[in-house]
Amino acid sequence: MRKIGIEVSDSTVSRYRPPRGSPPSQSWRAFLDNHLSDIVALDFVVVPTATFRVLYVLLIMSHDRRRILYFNVTTSPSAQWTAQQLVEALPPPRPGRIPIANDGSDQSGGSASTTSSC
Repeated sequence: MRKIGIEVSDSTVSRYRPPRGSPPSQSWRAFLDNHLSDIVALDFVVVPTATFRVLYVLLIMSHDRRRILYFNVTTSPSAQWTAQQLVEALPPPRPGRIPIANDGSDQSGGSASTTSSC
């Protein structure tokens, strides 16, 4: 209204402005801080040997303490082998927790998906 030359008080504007919707959701940083103890990262590291063999090392790291929780070595990783390593390395999921988020790499199954324990 000010652009067309009409002065209106802030209280008048706030009276006719629609109420604000739901409060904004938490930020990504707040989400990470709240769930840091439940987040782990896993990755395969390729290690060539002196005899020209290739070994795959699976590392599972905790985000809250930045320490290695589990590792294992194989010559041919498969989705079944990787899933078994997760079962051995991590405690059973609590109800409502999402235990696995697949990034789509070949060693962990080949397709991007998220499974839930609900």
